[in-house]
Amino acid sequence: NSWPKILVPFILGQAIGAQQTQQFNFLTFILGLVFTVAGLIFIVLCNDLRDAKVDRIKRNLFPDGCSPKTIPDGILPYNALLTATILAMIAAFTAAFLAGHLFNLKQLFPLSICCCLVFVAYSLPPLQLNYRGGGELLEMLGVGLLLPIFSIYLQAQEWPSSLSYPILITVCLWALTSALASGLSDEVSDLKGNKRTFTTMFGNLRIKKTIRLLSIATLIPLAFAGIVFTKPLIALVTIISTIAFSYYKILQLNKTSPQAKTNNFKHINIFKKHLHQMIWFGTLLLSLGLIFD
Repeated sequence: NSWPKILVPFILGQAIGAQQTQQFNFLTFILGLVFTVAGLIFIVLCNDLRDAKVDRIKRNLFPDGCSPKTIPDGILPYNALLTATILAMIAAFTAAFLAGHLFNLKQLFPLSICCCLVFVAYSLPPLQLNYRGGGELLEMLGVGLLLPIFSIYLQAQEWPSSLSYPILITVCLWALTSALASGLSDEVSDLKGNKRTFTTMFGNLRIKKTIRLLSIATLIPLAFAGIVFTKPLIALVTIISTIAFSYYKILQLNKTSPQAKTNNFKHINIFKKHLHQMIWFGTLLLSLGLIFD
């Protein structure tokens, strides 16, 4: 379930980069895809390593009521996870270094390090902000801003145009709502494991309300996202369809929110499903419009 969270912003960045230069480089796409996939594996497995204690608590609390837990459920042992995490990190850095060298993109490798450091700060000591509060903001920075900018810079071989800012702001807000929603399913186990998330600090009701308000707020920069397009008709169709789909999903969020209470995993998952569909399909609609622009 984590794949779209990373792959969709990558595709959007590639689409913005190709539209910005009016050309598409297949090799930079492949190298960027390797970086993104390896980076996602690094992030997910690193979280599995760090969250083993909290995952064990959740499994004990809810033997049949939560998603599979990698270490507690014996899916993979600790040493295998650690090895895969290190190999994934090496693969990501190798792809970024190779792309930077081949296309003379001097800032690409430092940018890849910044992407990695954000997620190291998210999960690992000394910061481990996902345990101290603020992990959601780091996820917004990494998924909503740094990854799309990395992808744009790689494909366009230049920095994002200022015209793309409304789209990047929209994606940032969407990434924040997704990060906030991640903590809803783990509220009780995170509290027992001394893990500070926005959900454990502010509670289920406030977080769901914040998610709905932020979802509405994304419609503002989204309404201005058409300035990046060169063809008015494509801009109009893309923005209207994305706003309409987002608004429909916001209505679904409002409808399902009352049932998505603490530990009601079924309805929390339905709430998150509507949110993720709004983010992922909305981002893909923008990407499709940029491809045809």
